[in-house]
Amino acid sequence: MKKSIFKSILVVLLFTLTACNLSTTKLQIAVKAANVECPIDAGNGAIVTEIYTEDNNVVYKTSVDENELVSVADFDNEIVISLMKAAMIESIQNQNSKEEKEFIELIKGANYNLVFRYIGNSSNYQVDIVISPDEI
Repeated sequence: MKKSIFKSILVVLLFTLTACNLSTTKLQIAVKAANVECPIDAGNGAIVTEIYTEDNNVVYKTSVDENELVSVADFDNEIVISLMKAAMIESIQNQNSKEEKEFIELIKGANYNLVFRYIGNSSNYQVDIVISPDEI
């Protein structure tokens, strides 16, 4: 009796680990494919220079032209970050592209965060806006 319970638990655990690894592998492949499109002009002096995974995050590394926009250091306050994050979540949730929707589902399926990393081109100041899978 004990062996069959142990086997059942082991089978469930292995299946879960395999499913998690498959989601992560698919996501990493998709991230590499998205990164090939870089640099991407995001408008208003922001350029996505790289898309990559780091820990349990998909990171959009974005260079900000501080002469055209504002200093990235000005982003680094709770109100601005909260407003930017809300706008990003709304934009993500309103995606029309099938590919973008599938990419977001891969991120959620792998339980990764989305990190929008803004780096000032003059100051090198960095601000991260983190969106969890539950917020997408």
